Amino acid sequence: MKAIILVLLIVFVTCSPYQKMFEKFKAKYNKQYSEEEEAMRYKIFRDNVKIIEAHNKKGSSSKFGVNKFADLTSAEFQSKYLKPIKIEDQKETVSPRVKDLPTSINWKDKGAVTPVKNQGSCGSCWAFSTTGAIEGCAEIASGKLNSLSEQELVDCDTTDQGCDGGLMENALQWVIDNGGLCSEEKYPYVGVDQSCTKDKCQSVSTLTGYQTITKGDLTGLATACAEHGPISVGVDASIAWQFYIGGIILDIECGKDIDHGVLLVGYNTEKTDNYWLVKNSWGASWGESGYVRLEYDKDTCGIADYANYGTGCKAL
Repeated sequence: MKAIILVLLIVFVTCSPYQKMFEKFKAKYNKQYSEEEEAMRYKIFRDNVKIIEAHNKKGSSSKFGVNKFADLTSAEFQSKYLKPIKIEDQKETVSPRVKDLPTSINWKDKGAVTPVKNQGSCGSCWAFSTTGAIEGCAEIASGKLNSLSEQELVDCDTTDQGCDGGLMENALQWVIDNGGLCSEEKYPYVGVDQSCTKDKCQSVSTLTGYQTITKGDLTGLATACAEHGPISVGVDASIAWQFYIGGIILDIECGKDIDHGVLLVGYNTEKTDNYWLVKNSWGASWGESGYVRLEYDKDTCGIADYANYGTGCKAL
């Protein structure tokens, strides 16, 4: 009798919808676990799918789905991919204004944004946010889009902490002080802390300064994006970002404790559903081909609380 019950239980577990989804998930993302870990990861995956299903039933404008983070608890996700950003007192800030602010801007479509990159499990989002801002600024000024080295910042910028996190302001200042950044090709990304080898490559893009936008200034943020190009911004990615696959994340769906550096590449106010367009660094398989849209006219996920852009940029 016990044997029959055991067989029935095995058949039930094997045939459950969540188990089938888990098998597809493992195959798609090449997930491999020990026997003991497999049971734990399956339980986490199943619980996460229930969270995803509950969110999508609410009819929110943002959509959740199974992605590469679906076998991680919220705590694991935050520990691996997010680093709290301690923002220092901003002594000098700007509040840009123009008479006629464009109703939309998309620097990706204008050729000022490199393809989506992937930071991996290294907490180097600050480096990707920094390079993205300089890449865009230099392309707008010089007409040449150079993909810049995040690894150079991870290895050489000792003001920051490499894979343990950093501040975009520090990184921008480091690039100014050290005469620019090498190309991604000459100083490729490996996603671990290494010794600095900047002397083995030549800088291909430079800048002479940067500006910090006044905290919470939404109009200033939009103006700076329209006038100066992609903006390095900090966001709170701890809640709505883990399972995001598309749509617009609403202000009420995320907090404002900055823990992730990303790149604001545009906005759109021409439709009913207005949004900020943001480039992430979790690979093109995440979100909307590596991008996320956030509710406009609000400080969604703290997008206007820590924003910087480069000045005097040049692509060599």
